[in-house]
Amino acid sequence: MMDFKMVVAGSSGVPLGSTLTSTSTT
Repeated sequence: MMDFKMVVAGSSGVPLGSTLTSTSTT
């Protein structure tokens, strides 16, 4: 789900990207 995380982070911003990364890692 790296692509999805990257797209969301770039579209939404840094805060959401960080949360997405944490959720993806978990």
